[in-house]
Amino acid sequence: MNRTVNTERGQAFVLVLLLLLVGSILLVPLLAFMSSGLLTTRMYEQRTLQLYAADGGIEDGIWRIMVGQMPAEAEQPYHLELNGQDVAVTIAQARDSTIDFFERVGALKSGGQGKYNKADPHSDWMVVYTPLQSDPGLWDTYRIEVTYLGAGNAKVENIGCWIRGLYDAEGKAASVTAIEPGSMSFDYPDHDFSTGVFLGTSFQWQWRPGKGPTFKEGQTRIQVFTFSPTITRERFPLNIAWSASQRDDIFISWTGARSGIYQVTAIARSPDTGKSTTIDCHLAAEEIGPDMLPVITVLTWEIKEA
Repeated sequence: MNRTVNTERGQAFVLVLLLLLVGSILLVPLLAFMSSGLLTTRMYEQRTLQLYAADGGIEDGIWRIMVGQMPAEAEQPYHLELNGQDVAVTIAQARDSTIDFFERVGALKSGGQGKYNKADPHSDWMVVYTPLQSDPGLWDTYRIEVTYLGAGNAKVENIGCWIRGLYDAEGKAASVTAIEPGSMSFDYPDHDFSTGVFLGTSFQWQWRPGKGPTFKEGQTRIQVFTFSPTITRERFPLNIAWSASQRDDIFISWTGARSGIYQVTAIARSPDTGKSTTIDCHLAAEEIGPDMLPVITVLTWEIKEA
C-alpha cells in the first residue's frame, strides 16, 4: 500500500541551491587558476624552445670555427630557423673577443674608455707562460715570463693568468701557496673565481700607475708560483697569461691555440611574442694535430632572457 508523505517542504532543494552557490563561487577562481597554469606552462615551453634554439645557434657557430667557415664580418649576424625561432648568430673576431674576455676578467679597463687601441696595439712586450709539473701528471706550478722589447724603460701595472677549471673541492677560488725567488712580486695575488660565467680562477698582481716593476730595454722578468689544489691530469687545462703596461695595453702569448679567443652570441627570438633568449660565450680553438679538427674549449657561458 502506498502512502503519500505531505510533510516535505523543500529542505533538499535549499541544500542543492546552497551547493550550487558554493560551487559557482569556487568555479571562477578555479578556472582562473587553471588558465594561469596553462599560460605559465606555455611560457616555459616557449622559453625552453628558445633556449634549445639559442644553444643550436652556438653549436652552429662552434662548427663553423672548427671547419674554418666563419662568415665575413659584413655577413653577420647570420640567421637560422630552429624550433620555430629566428636565431641570429654572431662570431666575433679574435682581437675584439679577446679584449672583451680580459675586460670581463678584470685585467683590462673597458675599451670604451679609450684605454685600448684596437686598431694599432703596441708590440713592445712578449709574454710566455708555462705550467710546470712536480711529477708526471701532477701540475702545481705556473711560470709567467715577460720580456720588454721596446726602447727605454717601461713599467707594468698588471700581470696575471687565468686557468680554466681550477678551484678547490668546495667550489671556491684556488689559492697561491708559494712564490719562487726571482719573481717580480712576493705579495700574494688578487684572485677571482666564478661558477657562473667564468669557469676557472684568475690570479692577478696589480700595481698603481707608476708603481709597478720597471723593465729595461730587452729585459726579461718572471713570476713563478705554486698553487693549490694541484691539477692531476695528463694535459694542463686551457690557460692564459698576460701583462698590462702603463699604456693600458694587454699582451698575451697563446700556445697551441689557432687564433686566440672567439666570442659566439646566439639570440633566439619568437616571431609571435618578440621575446628572446640570448646565449653569449667565449671559446678557444686548440690544434691537436695535422688533418684533425681543433678542440673547442668553452671559457665562459652566459644566458639572458628578454
